[in-house]
Amino acid sequence: MEKDVYPELYELIKKEFDSKVSKNKSIQKILANNVKGKTLSDVSLLANDIGMYAAESLIDVLDEDHLPDGVLYFNILERSVIDIMEEVHKLVNQMFVIVQTNIDQKQKIGIKPIESKFNKERLMDVINKVAHEESEVQDEEQE
Repeated sequence: MEKDVYPELYELIKKEFDSKVSKNKSIQKILANNVKGKTLSDVSLLANDIGMYAAESLIDVLDEDHLPDGVLYFNILERSVIDIMEEVHKLVNQMFVIVQTNIDQKQKIGIKPIESKFNKERLMDVINKVAHEESEVQDEEQE
């Protein structure tokens, strides 16, 4: 039985992602609960940045040099995308809750924000569609 390379791959992806997030001062301010003047629009813009960091991290690590046989197998793609997107979801939810709580406190609203749940099924639909389209492109190239 061959060694599962995924844990090492994901550790590299996560390290790359964490490095990019830690360098973004705006994200770090919110996560440190220093949210003076921050709005939900700010969180939305930062969520976009976090998503880009995740995509860049996946692209940087899932290359021929790191992959077994230089091939991105579906199980590695699936696990990588799901795990990093769960991390993105967690960070964005954290930022949202911090900023929304701050906004509510200023308005004297005592309702605790509800964190959204991670929709793994929807993400799997996207992964399957991308993988299917990629396999069709490869089939056409072979013809």
